[in-house]
Amino acid sequence: MPGDSVFHCAEVVPVTTKHQATPAVASWAIALSGILSTTALAVVTAVSALASDGDVHWYGLTGLAAVILVLVVGVQRVSNDPTIVDPVARAILALVNRLRRRPADHGLDQVRAFVGQLGGARLTPGRGIAAAVFAVLNWGLDAVCLWMCVRAVSGEPINPAQLLLAFCAGMAAGTVTIVPGGLGIIDSALILGLMAGGITASTAIAAVVLYRIISFGFIIGVGWISWLIMRRRHRLHTAGN
Repeated sequence: MPGDSVFHCAEVVPVTTKHQATPAVASWAIALSGILSTTALAVVTAVSALASDGDVHWYGLTGLAAVILVLVVGVQRVSNDPTIVDPVARAILALVNRLRRRPADHGLDQVRAFVGQLGGARLTPGRGIAAAVFAVLNWGLDAVCLWMCVRAVSGEPINPAQLLLAFCAGMAAGTVTIVPGGLGIIDSALILGLMAGGITASTAIAAVVLYRIISFGFIIGVGWISWLIMRRRHRLHTAGN
């Protein structure tokens, strides 16, 4: 869908809150998962660049790692002592309320309540490492799917490192587009990347079409079916009460 990240957040938060997760914890989980996903893609790209004897922009990976560290440590500090955000919250609210012509501390209680919910956020080192590993596997297995699609449509040899670079280029291109599912953007980047790796144009197009049917079409279908089932169960549960 257009604006799929907004749709994602709008659906994930209500679902997680139904399972006793507070809105603050749900928001924290969504933010951390997004950062982990971006970092994992950067790691996969760095690995592919090293395998291809290319240059790795270590400052980018270092920056992403620093963001994750600051986010995790910051949330842990706030969850242990919610009052530390009071000065910042007061300053921001005072500025906003001045524009809205309301009392300077208007909305402060809601902010405190939201921050207080972060006390339920607990990320142990073991689970943090597991989340990072799964994030890398998510991209790695997706790249394996692309490789299998290339093998399915042709017996042409392809350098795995070049295929991985083409995959990373396509996924990176898809992160900066508002087109639903990155249609046209990701596909073009993948085709050009595969061709740069020595694959003929016809094979690259066929492989990318097959890959997108699997990774986009099938997944979207499963997602919508799951969403409809969840909606139906919710209506039945509501009617039963």
